[in-house]
Amino acid sequence: MLRMVLIVLIGGFILNCADIDRSQTIRVSGRVCDRESKKPVTGNVLEYYDEGTIKSKEFYWKGIRHGMSYHYFPSQQLSMKGKYKDGLKDGEWRYQHENGSLMKIEVYEDGELQPD
Repeated sequence: MLRMVLIVLIGGFILNCADIDRSQTIRVSGRVCDRESKKPVTGNVLEYYDEGTIKSKEFYWKGIRHGMSYHYFPSQQLSMKGKYKDGLKDGEWRYQHENGSLMKIEVYEDGELQPD
């Protein structure tokens, strides 16, 4: 399995994070884990369309979505981006049409959609 290793500086600590293909993960006790080692994933989990282009890229911390999430159309135009905090949607989520124009914005707080 080919992985790109990224060095991330977090709070003065250096952490090795690997990009991993979603097909190489499994769920164990509610966490996304590496299929081979069964250890929770820390790093970007990538999902691909059949033709090999990126469908989504989401950051996981110890097996839980925590950080930015990006989803793409097959054309590789961004379709959605937002942030997770401890596995829950948090902050502004932007949805776009395939031509790049804004479709809608939603705001979440601890996983709950906030009223306009």
